[in-house]
Amino acid sequence: KKTNLICNDRSGEIVVLSTSDADLSQIAFFSASGVLFRDERISGKQYTISTDRFSPGVYIARVRSSEGVDVFKFRIK
Repeated sequence: KKTNLICNDRSGEIVVLSTSDADLSQIAFFSASGVLFRDERISGKQYTISTDRFSPGVYIARVRSSEGVDVFKFRIK
């Protein structure tokens, strides 16, 4: 994987980091049932989003970078 996703319930944030020289370009969040929840164009090597708008549950994040696509499954408590 060229990126890493950290879901921190304590701080109420999701942090996406590029683990290479790749720049992040897009992040999409889906519910566990596959419904698109949020889709954003991003840039840089790090992206942080608040979990305030996420209901408790399981989500899928699709992260696009200049080196490809990574997919993560995570839980909001």
